[in-house]
Amino acid sequence: MRLVLLGIVGAAIVHIAVLFLVPFYSDKNAWSRIEAGSEPYRFHRLDKKTGPVSDSDPLVQQATCRFDLADGPVHITTGANVPYWSLSIYAPNGDNLYSLNDSVSNERKLDLILADPIGMASLRSDGSHADARSILIEQNIGEGAAVLRVFVPDATWNTEVRRFFAEAECAPFEGL
Repeated sequence: MRLVLLGIVGAAIVHIAVLFLVPFYSDKNAWSRIEAGSEPYRFHRLDKKTGPVSDSDPLVQQATCRFDLADGPVHITTGANVPYWSLSIYAPNGDNLYSLNDSVSNERKLDLILADPIGMASLRSDGSHADARSILIEQNIGEGAAVLRVFVPDATWNTEVRRFFAEAECAPFEGL
């Protein structure tokens, strides 16, 4: 009987400790680290050891760009000088809202305009998006993050990957 009582008391102590620690750990998610470590509307390289998101694949390098669609649409562009790239759009709660890769374009370049429903209606009504090849994506979110991933087959590609990330742009769309 004493062992059962001791087990119940021990379990209660563990559960209470966990409840008190939840607020401490709940704000240490990927979004809060991205928000604290990078400026909005600029791609920020993610370090494999200290980056806000963990990815154990040594052949993939990543960069992230925060944005706020309340400020208007976001224009994301890249070049085409890497073997493979992919882009994912995330909400602050971690939901993956949209994902695409280099196969969306014959030239393997990215030209994407992301807007909320009101911004998208404005884009379509006045035809202000500059290039008909731009991919238009509508998402009903305020803040978000774009995560750009690049496949690096070997070390000889490191210079090209650095250039690719340096040339990648994430900026408020100027066409409105």
